[in-house]
Amino acid sequence: MPELPVSALMTRALASVGLDTPAKHVVGMLVAHDVRALPVIDHLGRPVGVISDVDTLSTIHRRSGRPNGLLRRAGFQARVSRRDSEAVVASELMRAPAPTVLDSAPVGVATQRLITAGIGALFVVNSSDCLIGVLTARDALRPLLRRDPEIHAEIEHVVASAAPSEYGIEVSVRDGEVRLHGCLGLHSTAAQIECAVLRIRGVLAVHNAIRYEVDDMLITGF
Repeated sequence: MPELPVSALMTRALASVGLDTPAKHVVGMLVAHDVRALPVIDHLGRPVGVISDVDTLSTIHRRSGRPNGLLRRAGFQARVSRRDSEAVVASELMRAPAPTVLDSAPVGVATQRLITAGIGALFVVNSSDCLIGVLTARDALRPLLRRDPEIHAEIEHVVASAAPSEYGIEVSVRDGEVRLHGCLGLHSTAAQIECAVLRIRGVLAVHNAIRYEVDDMLITGF
Protein backbone atom coordinates (compact mmCIF):
# COMPACT_ATOMS: atom_id res chain seq x y z
CA MET A 1 0.00 0.00 0.00
CA PRO A 2 1.49 3.39 -0.96
CA GLU A 3 2.55 5.66 1.88
CA LEU A 4 0.14 8.45 2.79
CA PRO A 5 0.89 11.87 1.29
CA VAL A 6 1.30 14.90 3.53
CA SER A 7 -2.00 16.30 2.21
CA ALA A 8 -3.87 13.43 3.91
CA LEU A 9 -2.74 14.45 7.40
CA MET A 10 -2.10 18.19 7.25
CA THR A 11 -4.34 20.87 8.76
CA ARG A 12 -5.68 23.18 6.07
CA ALA A 13 -6.86 26.06 8.25
CA LEU A 14 -3.86 27.93 9.61
CA ALA A 15 -2.83 31.41 10.65
CA SER A 16 -0.14 33.36 8.83
CA VAL A 17 1.31 36.86 8.79
CA GLY A 18 2.77 39.13 6.14
CA LEU A 19 6.26 40.55 5.98
CA ASP A 20 5.10 43.96 7.26
CA THR A 21 2.83 42.69 10.03
CA PRO A 22 3.61 44.64 13.25
CA ALA A 23 5.08 42.71 16.16
CA LYS A 24 2.03 43.44 18.32
CA HIS A 25 -0.21 41.69 15.80
CA VAL A 26 2.24 38.77 15.54
CA VAL A 27 2.10 38.32 19.31
CA GLY A 28 -1.68 38.48 19.23
CA MET A 29 -1.82 35.78 16.54
CA LEU A 30 0.53 33.47 18.44
CA VAL A 31 -1.57 33.79 21.60
CA ALA A 32 -5.02 33.74 19.96
CA HIS A 33 -4.27 30.63 17.87
CA ASP A 34 -2.26 28.93 20.64
CA VAL A 35 0.64 28.03 18.34
CA ARG A 36 4.38 28.01 18.82
CA ALA A 37 5.18 29.38 15.37
CA LEU A 38 3.63 31.24 12.44
CA PRO A 39 4.55 31.23 8.76
CA VAL A 40 5.42 34.53 7.09
CA ILE A 41 4.10 34.78 3.54
CA ASP A 42 4.89 37.12 0.66
CA HIS A 43 2.33 38.89 -1.56
CA LEU A 44 1.90 35.70 -3.64
CA GLY A 45 1.06 33.56 -0.62
CA ARG A 46 4.43 31.78 -0.55
CA PRO A 47 6.02 31.06 2.86
CA VAL A 48 9.33 32.94 3.12
CA GLY A 49 10.06 32.59 6.82
CA VAL A 50 8.83 31.41 10.20
CA ILE A 51 8.33 33.27 13.48
CA SER A 52 8.49 31.35 16.74
CA ASP A 53 7.22 32.58 20.10
CA VAL A 54 10.72 32.44 21.58
CA ASP A 55 12.26 34.42 18.72
CA THR A 56 9.51 37.02 19.03
CA LEU A 57 10.07 37.41 22.74
CA SER A 58 13.84 37.63 22.35
CA THR A 59 13.73 40.26 19.59
CA ILE A 60 11.17 42.49 21.29
CA HIS A 61 13.04 42.33 24.59
CA ARG A 62 16.26 43.25 22.86
CA ARG A 63 14.70 46.12 20.93
CA SER A 64 12.70 47.51 23.85
CA GLY A 65 15.54 47.29 26.35
CA ARG A 66 13.15 45.90 28.96
CA PRO A 67 14.02 42.36 30.12
CA ASN A 68 10.75 41.69 31.92
CA GLY A 69 7.01 42.00 31.56
CA LEU A 70 6.25 40.55 28.11
CA LEU A 71 5.01 37.11 29.01
CA ARG A 72 2.17 36.39 31.39
CA ARG A 73 -0.31 33.74 30.31
CA ALA A 74 0.72 30.14 30.84
CA GLY A 75 4.17 31.25 29.80
CA PHE A 76 3.05 33.43 26.90
CA GLN A 77 0.97 36.58 27.56
CA ALA A 78 2.48 39.51 25.72
CA ARG A 79 2.38 43.22 26.34
CA VAL A 80 3.94 45.31 23.64
CA SER A 81 3.78 49.10 23.71
CA ARG A 82 2.90 51.12 20.59
CA ARG A 83 6.54 52.20 20.37
CA ASP A 84 7.76 48.59 20.44
CA SER A 85 5.21 47.25 17.94
CA GLU A 86 5.95 50.02 15.45
CA ALA A 87 9.68 49.41 15.76
CA VAL A 88 9.50 45.72 14.88
CA VAL A 89 7.72 43.93 12.02
CA ALA A 90 7.44 40.28 11.01
CA SER A 91 10.37 40.42 8.57
CA GLU A 92 12.64 41.31 11.51
CA LEU A 93 11.29 38.55 13.74
CA MET A 94 11.35 35.68 11.26
CA ARG A 95 13.89 33.03 10.44
CA ALA A 96 14.39 32.20 6.78
CA PRO A 97 13.79 30.06 4.89
CA ALA A 98 10.53 28.63 6.17
CA PRO A 99 10.53 24.85 6.80
CA THR A 100 8.26 23.60 4.01
CA VAL A 101 7.17 20.33 2.50
CA LEU A 102 5.26 19.56 -0.70
CA ASP A 103 1.67 18.39 -0.23
CA SER A 104 2.35 15.28 -2.33
CA ALA A 105 5.44 14.22 -0.33
CA PRO A 106 5.21 10.92 1.61
CA VAL A 107 4.53 11.33 5.31
CA GLY A 108 7.70 9.40 6.10
CA VAL A 109 9.82 12.01 4.32
CA ALA A 110 7.99 14.80 6.14
CA THR A 111 8.53 13.11 9.49
CA GLN A 112 12.30 13.15 8.99
CA ARG A 113 12.13 16.86 8.18
CA LEU A 114 9.92 17.53 11.22
CA ILE A 115 12.61 16.06 13.45
CA THR A 116 15.22 18.49 12.13
CA ALA A 117 12.94 21.56 11.76
CA GLY A 118 13.10 22.35 15.47
CA ILE A 119 9.63 23.95 15.71
CA GLY A 120 7.40 20.87 15.54
CA ALA A 121 5.74 21.95 12.29
CA LEU A 122 6.25 22.05 8.53
CA PHE A 123 4.38 24.46 6.29
CA VAL A 124 2.78 22.62 3.40
CA VAL A 125 2.97 24.08 -0.10
CA ASN A 126 1.49 23.09 -3.44
CA SER A 127 3.27 22.83 -6.78
CA SER A 128 3.21 26.65 -7.07
CA ASP A 129 4.97 27.00 -3.68
CA CYS A 130 1.85 28.59 -2.19
CA LEU A 131 0.98 27.88 1.44
CA ILE A 132 -1.99 25.51 1.78
CA GLY A 133 -1.60 23.95 5.23
CA VAL A 134 0.58 22.90 8.12
CA LEU A 135 1.82 19.49 9.25
CA THR A 136 2.59 19.22 12.95
CA ALA A 137 4.35 16.46 14.87
CA ARG A 138 0.95 15.53 16.30
CA ASP A 139 -0.46 15.13 12.78
CA ALA A 140 2.42 12.84 11.84
CA LEU A 141 1.76 10.68 14.91
CA ARG A 142 -1.86 10.03 13.96
CA PRO A 143 -1.23 7.01 11.67
CA LEU A 144 0.44 5.24 14.59
CA LEU A 145 -2.99 4.93 16.24
CA ARG A 146 -4.05 2.37 13.63
CA ARG A 147 -5.53 -0.79 15.16
CA ASP A 148 -3.47 -3.98 15.27
CA PRO A 149 -6.04 -6.11 13.31
CA GLU A 150 -5.88 -3.64 10.41
CA ILE A 151 -2.09 -3.74 10.43
CA HIS A 152 -2.12 -7.55 10.64
CA ALA A 153 -4.44 -7.86 7.63
CA GLU A 154 -2.22 -5.65 5.49
CA ILE A 155 0.91 -7.56 6.50
CA GLU A 156 -0.74 -10.86 5.56
CA HIS A 157 -1.43 -9.40 2.11
CA VAL A 158 2.21 -8.29 1.76
CA VAL A 159 3.49 -11.72 2.81
CA ALA A 160 1.11 -13.56 0.47
CA SER A 161 2.28 -11.41 -2.44
CA ALA A 162 6.00 -11.82 -1.73
CA ALA A 163 6.39 -15.36 -0.41
CA PRO A 164 5.90 -18.52 -2.52
CA SER A 165 2.77 -20.44 -1.55
CA GLU A 166 4.73 -23.48 -0.32
CA TYR A 167 6.27 -21.45 2.51
CA GLY A 168 4.38 -20.42 5.62
CA ILE A 169 5.10 -17.17 7.45
CA GLU A 170 3.49 -16.47 10.83
CA VAL A 171 2.63 -12.87 11.63
CA SER A 172 1.80 -11.37 15.02
CA VAL A 173 1.12 -7.73 15.85
CA ARG A 174 0.93 -6.16 19.29
CA ASP A 175 0.73 -2.41 19.89
CA GLY A 176 2.22 -1.77 16.45
CA GLU A 177 5.20 -4.10 16.95
CA VAL A 178 5.38 -6.89 14.37
CA ARG A 179 6.96 -10.33 14.71
CA LEU A 180 7.62 -12.50 11.67
CA HIS A 181 8.38 -16.22 11.98
CA GLY A 182 8.84 -19.01 9.46
CA CYS A 183 11.17 -20.14 6.71
CA LEU A 184 11.71 -19.02 3.12
CA GLY A 185 13.87 -20.19 0.27
CA LEU A 186 15.87 -16.97 -0.16
CA HIS A 187 17.35 -14.42 2.23
CA SER A 188 16.45 -11.62 -0.18
CA THR A 189 12.74 -12.50 0.03
CA ALA A 190 12.83 -12.29 3.82
CA ALA A 191 14.56 -8.91 3.59
CA GLN A 192 12.05 -7.61 1.05
CA ILE A 193 9.14 -8.60 3.28
CA GLU A 194 10.70 -6.84 6.26
CA CYS A 195 11.20 -3.63 4.27
CA ALA A 196 7.62 -3.75 2.96
CA VAL A 197 6.20 -4.29 6.46
CA LEU A 198 8.20 -1.35 7.85
CA ARG A 199 6.46 0.91 5.32
CA ILE A 200 2.98 -0.04 6.52
CA ARG A 201 1.14 2.67 8.42
CA GLY A 202 1.04 2.02 12.15
CA VAL A 203 4.04 -0.32 12.26
CA LEU A 204 6.48 0.82 14.95
CA ALA A 205 9.01 -1.99 14.77
CA VAL A 206 9.62 -5.31 13.01
CA HIS A 207 11.25 -8.30 14.69
CA ASN A 208 12.21 -10.49 11.75
CA ALA A 209 12.84 -14.10 12.77
CA ILE A 210 12.30 -15.55 9.28
CA ARG A 211 14.85 -18.24 8.43
CA TYR A 212 16.02 -18.95 4.89
CA GLU A 213 17.52 -21.85 2.99
CA VAL A 214 19.85 -19.92 0.68
CA ASP A 215 21.69 -16.67 1.48
CA ASP A 216 21.49 -15.25 -2.02
CA MET A 217 22.35 -11.79 -0.67
CA LEU A 218 25.77 -13.12 0.34
CA ILE A 219 26.23 -14.79 -3.04
CA THR A 220 25.31 -11.71 -5.05
CA GLY A 221 26.95 -9.24 -2.70
CA PHE A 222 23.70 -7.30 -2.07
